[in-house]
Amino acid sequence: MFFGIYQVKAGTLPLGFLLLIRYAFERLWEILVFVIEKYVGLIQEKEETNILRNILKPLLVNSIQTDGKTTISAFNLLEIKELSLSLADSKRAEAFTLKVPSLKINLGERVSIKAPSGNGKTTFLLSLMNLVPFEGSIKIDDHEIRDIVQAPNLVSYVSPSEPLFPLSLIENITLGRNYDQKILETVLNGLGILKFAINPSVVLGQVGTNLSLGQSQRIRLARALIAQSPLLLLDEPFTGLDLESRESIKNFIVSWCKNSTIIVASHDAEDRLLAARHLVIEDGVLLEGD
Repeated sequence: MFFGIYQVKAGTLPLGFLLLIRYAFERLWEILVFVIEKYVGLIQEKEETNILRNILKPLLVNSIQTDGKTTISAFNLLEIKELSLSLADSKRAEAFTLKVPSLKINLGERVSIKAPSGNGKTTFLLSLMNLVPFEGSIKIDDHEIRDIVQAPNLVSYVSPSEPLFPLSLIENITLGRNYDQKILETVLNGLGILKFAINPSVVLGQVGTNLSLGQSQRIRLARALIAQSPLLLLDEPFTGLDLESRESIKNFIVSWCKNSTIIVASHDAEDRLLAARHLVIEDGVLLEGD
């Protein structure tokens, strides 16, 4: 560059040509830096993927610790009495509590829950997995859920907030567990996942950034459906899906999970049509609806 300035002063190189050379050099440098950063990012992502695979495999495949408690893998009746759930919500001036005086849900029922946002639909679903503190009684058959260990296949839960990992599409669905290939193919077909313009063995981008919202949600649904759990909990399950896709997937879920209990919580009235029995939260109480 200094030599170029010397030539400009000497009159042997036009100033405009020197500026053009400088501009081209800066652009080439930017491209080189971009390529190097992308390459380093891919190497780091590959390393993170291998680390994640090594972490997930023993966590998900090894047997769970029972601590002497009864392990439940099937049920016929879900029974709730005098349930009280405290909800933490920064938008509320006062504490809010969801109450469920009495509720029985039999194996094979399809139940929906209707309520405005922040009224406890998600917290209620989490309580059925013993993942939030609660007062009262939640029984699976004659067993209080506090006193049992839920087998990995007892309950499946779907929510738009579930993470996607920098693993392959198939690994994101199976999460290290082994499934019958026919079951996997049936679920992938039923949810329209095989229509993706993506190789199932290709690693997804960080947190699924190379997938649409609807495609990501199909993966979350597939995780739950391949397990064929007797209790399926769906929290806003069709987020990001168009009406045609929702209808197709709802029909598949009803057919595929005909021997399971399904509880779906959604703001969308169309989504709640998946159920035959409807509950509603009114004034902080979960009741039978229309």
